[in-house]
Amino acid sequence: MPIAFLPTGRIIRHEWPAVNGRVGGITARWGPAERDSVCCCVRRAVQSCQRASTANRTHTLAPHCGSTGGTAIDLVYFDLETQRTFDEVGGRHNVRKLRLAAAVTYNTAAQAYRRYTEGRVKALVEELQHADLVVGYNVIEFDYEVLRGYRHVSFENPPTLDLMQDLAGRLGFRPSLEAVATATLSIGKSADGLEAVRWYRQGLVNQVLDYCQKDVEITKRVHEHGLQYRFVYYWDQQYQRQMVPVSW
Repeated sequence: MPIAFLPTGRIIRHEWPAVNGRVGGITARWGPAERDSVCCCVRRAVQSCQRASTANRTHTLAPHCGSTGGTAIDLVYFDLETQRTFDEVGGRHNVRKLRLAAAVTYNTAAQAYRRYTEGRVKALVEELQHADLVVGYNVIEFDYEVLRGYRHVSFENPPTLDLMQDLAGRLGFRPSLEAVATATLSIGKSADGLEAVRWYRQGLVNQVLDYCQKDVEITKRVHEHGLQYRFVYYWDQQYQRQMVPVSW
């Protein structure tokens, strides 16, 4: 059985349900950010998982979290790529100078991906600010700050679940999306931000959009895994696969 360290310091043992045909027997660290309660959609998802057999579990929980009391929830997954690198703008403190190359959202109300380039940054901001919840990976300190570099666009943070910030609060370090996705889903990113900058400069905007959409898809699947099973995996700083409970 895995060991769970609670915020009180008390140690408990817990038998995790079978996942993908095996038992997830791995140390779980309940960090100080663990919430006392979770949203009703997560409770419904967990209860559903406990009733269902592993073979019949679904990978997508958007239908459960897409409504409350019959009212659709506009959940938007979001990622963007930039035109420049940090080296070119003088460091991370100049993130607003990076400029948007491409952005992609997945809107659960519309059940559709939407693609944006710099000329449509205002429409992108409007979609984000009309969302009931935006889900992304490092969006608060990076993506949102890039959007604030456009002075003609008024941007205030919408309700946001930043998966990286949530995990960093639990783990004490900032795991990459690659580290979480490969450990949890056995899928990795198709490229990286520097390669996306090169593609943009070569005029391969559609290739940048494809890469960005893949990141949105991965973020969505990581989030859905956390909703369904209430934990995700990651590779720790010693390259060991670990599990962290979440309450998304």
